[in-house]
Amino acid sequence: MRRIYVLGIMLMTIIMAYAGPTKVMKGDTLVITVNADGDLALSNFTEAEKAATHVKLVTANGVRISQTDWTNFFGGSYTTPPFSKIKDLDLALADFANDEMLVTLGQNSKFLNGGKVLGELVLPESIKETKFSFNDNLSKWRSVVFPNATKDGNKGTTKIGASVFSGTEWLHKLTIGTSVGSIADMAFNNCKNLTMVDFLYGVKKIDTHAFWGCTGLTSIILPESLEEIGLGAFESCTNLTTVRLPNSLKTIKQEAFEGTGLKTVVIPASVEHIERQAFGGTNSPLQDVYVLGSKTKADLQAFQPTGYTYGYSYNGPGKGEVVELSQFTTQTGHYTILHYPEEAYEKYINKYLQVIGTDKYAASGYPEWENKWVVDKNGNRYPTQDNGRFTNPGGDYAGWNEFMLTAKLKDTHKDERLVESKWYSVCFPFNLTEEQIKNAFGDATEVCEFSGVKSDNDPHITGKKYITLQFKTEVKGMKAHHPYMIHPGLHHAEYSIIVGVTKDTDADNDKFAKKLKAESVSHETDGVKYTFIGNYTEGIKVPMYSYYYYSGNNPKWENAFYKAMRTDVIFTPQTAVVELSRDNGVSGAAKQAFYTRSIDTDPTGISTLPAADTSKSAHPFAGRNNVYSVYGQIVRLGTTNLEGLPAGLYIVNGKKYIVK
Repeated sequence: MRRIYVLGIMLMTIIMAYAGPTKVMKGDTLVITVNADGDLALSNFTEAEKAATHVKLVTANGVRISQTDWTNFFGGSYTTPPFSKIKDLDLALADFANDEMLVTLGQNSKFLNGGKVLGELVLPESIKETKFSFNDNLSKWRSVVFPNATKDGNKGTTKIGASVFSGTEWLHKLTIGTSVGSIADMAFNNCKNLTMVDFLYGVKKIDTHAFWGCTGLTSIILPESLEEIGLGAFESCTNLTTVRLPNSLKTIKQEAFEGTGLKTVVIPASVEHIERQAFGGTNSPLQDVYVLGSKTKADLQAFQPTGYTYGYSYNGPGKGEVVELSQFTTQTGHYTILHYPEEAYEKYINKYLQVIGTDKYAASGYPEWENKWVVDKNGNRYPTQDNGRFTNPGGDYAGWNEFMLTAKLKDTHKDERLVESKWYSVCFPFNLTEEQIKNAFGDATEVCEFSGVKSDNDPHITGKKYITLQFKTEVKGMKAHHPYMIHPGLHHAEYSIIVGVTKDTDADNDKFAKKLKAESVSHETDGVKYTFIGNYTEGIKVPMYSYYYYSGNNPKWENAFYKAMRTDVIFTPQTAVVELSRDNGVSGAAKQAFYTRSIDTDPTGISTLPAADTSKSAHPFAGRNNVYSVYGQIVRLGTTNLEGLPAGLYIVNGKKYIVK
């Protein structure tokens, strides 16, 4: 009997030692945690689990998925995976015995979901190189993600191999996270339906022809870690019409943006070198080149063809008369102007252009008959003919010296309020076009108007209501003095330069008060008028009972609209608040809903924060049984419990409490 008892204990120990994989449904996603080798054996899964359409694989600490386990899960070479119904697969936190075993990702994905279109594939953050390939155009993943690295050892270690996605026509969106260190030659070239590429912070280099011929590409987000854009990286991306170059960028290689649809290029001061034919190309619509730094070298014909930089002619007398550019003939059908910083005048501006129309011309050595010039309304000088003086200049700045039409850089605005991946309020004293917004804040930037206030009954508290401030109307351009909510398409940017702006003048000498009021937006609900209005004045305070948006990084507070319950909240210049015609009886936060885009640019609402009381009759107990900060922000709703809060001063039912 004793022997049987001991044997029973031994069997129980063996069974307990092997518990199998951890399986949890999170929403519609089956999350499988591999705790030991053998966990992906098909006997560990029910038929329903094997039919899951959304699957996430995770490995426990120190565990790596073996070749046998991976084959159990995803099948052998060119076979239908046992989990054949998968539409979305997340491998971000799965570690594998080696990179080579993932070759079946490319071989077997085409069999998933009955060969129909797939959703999103998230690749492991730990892979060092992409040994798989999707360039047979048979795997129908619409979105591919190289994730952010959650472990320091995985940051910048993944190399996306040459031609790995070349010619894949199913791919629409690509996300490059911090796990990626480099992108090899032609990795995504000729992916004609790829419309969006989002580079998260970490990538330093985009290599040769990485996105060549991606004619569907309309939006790219380049991070503030990027230092080099390689040879032909975005060449022939004909529908790429705007791009924000990051302030970390140092080198733009030959043909990097040749044959794109860029009309305006803004070269950051960080750029050290632009190689030949980096921009332009036959039928290029390029019209304005803004160079912000004074030490940026540009090779001969950095902007091609030369018909963009010179070859214009004016048939008037050329004695300094004021003219319009339209009076010049043009070989390209439009005019391409170099906008340069004043301190770079001696280096960037052609020597011939520097002396025409000045008392220095006589000693210049140029013939007298070539001393013909005109000026524009801003005093910028243009020669009436190029006279061969812009052909093949030498030196480090030859690419700039080719420009016949130049203008001193002015009308710029430095915006240092950029907040990564967050909404915040803005109000500028100038108009902005869609192109200017994208060049400054990124291609994926979203801008919304105040579109209404929604009042709903609180399902948890009888007789109470809550409000939602709605920003559901997306706009393409921005009007001067008009308030907006903006969501930049940037990663780790500390500032951005907006070019080509015409700042309004304060003709009424009232700090634009009349114009700000005229451009404010109002909506009424429950007898209360809500007015979204901007401010430019330093040092003033947010009016009491107004809602202001917090977009900071303090984890204590949600990014959201909060109500000013005191009179000492600073009204930051070039921001906006929602003023109330009278107190609505609410203390603390309001909900808000923004328009935002999904991968297929469908509108989706994002709402945050708990409900707030909007009773019409404000009474002394409107803020009962909530925990507030000293600034009137709700910290906890419907409870007076302070346990677990960070150290600080809090208000509960009118009394102050200190948490140490």
